[in-house]
Amino acid sequence: TLLECCKRLKELGCVKVSAYVTHAVFPNRAYRKFMNGDFHKFYTTNSVPEIAKSLQGKDPFQIIKLDNDIAEGLLKSYGLDSSLSQKPAQYNIYVATTNDTKLGAIYSTYEKFLNGCGPIKKYHIRVFGVNVESEVREQPVNEETTTGCKNRLNNLHKYMNHTGREYTALISIESGVVCNMTVDDDCHYDMSVIGIQKMDCDPVFFETKDVTHFPTRFLKESLASEQNITVGSLIEKEFGYRKDKWVEHYNDKKMSRQEILAKTIDEEYLQKYSA
Repeated sequence: TLLECCKRLKELGCVKVSAYVTHAVFPNRAYRKFMNGDFHKFYTTNSVPEIAKSLQGKDPFQIIKLDNDIAEGLLKSYGLDSSLSQKPAQYNIYVATTNDTKLGAIYSTYEKFLNGCGPIKKYHIRVFGVNVESEVREQPVNEETTTGCKNRLNNLHKYMNHTGREYTALISIESGVVCNMTVDDDCHYDMSVIGIQKMDCDPVFFETKDVTHFPTRFLKESLASEQNITVGSLIEKEFGYRKDKWVEHYNDKKMSRQEILAKTIDEEYLQKYSA
């Protein structure tokens, strides 16, 4: 209904059309239908948290957070000071991908580290995904993973300079395969390289320690395609797993890719460097 209304309004001469819904559910990731540029802005709240996280940083969506309103209401109901007058500082993170899993890992990790679990937030964290090139093949192998991560971060930096947007941190994540090129043993595994660069600081690169082994035949098939088909997509196709869900079926600790990335960012960066 909203899409048809937007279409008709533009036929009648409207230059920009925006929409608002309070509780966005978007079954089966239907929000993708609204990412084609028809709407100028699409406003919704974070009353459905998992959907709000999926929409975070994606045009045309703007998330109106209810946290402070709920916190003020609770404090007031107990006769406590409900002013919450201290405005959270802006913390803008731009990420060299539009992948939901990677964006979700970054947002949840920074939110937990910087704001904890209390109702009053010190930082207003915003995560934006930018689709830049890795300049390596679709399935990176060995050193290609690090190269792809560095290329993405470099291209993201160029994008930020071109657009003049302010940021607190730039992040690049490239997932790939480490293997013995004979492909005859079981030493190969899936891992990720992460690069983080704060304003006026040199970038820091590190690898995930929790890796995921998988059957050799998927690697052979990926290499046969000249690395144009990823190991993950081959596994997902054969077993019907949802995108990015195959990792938890093969990881020894049953960790998902999002959990692995979140743990790595927390332990290898946030706990070691100033956020």
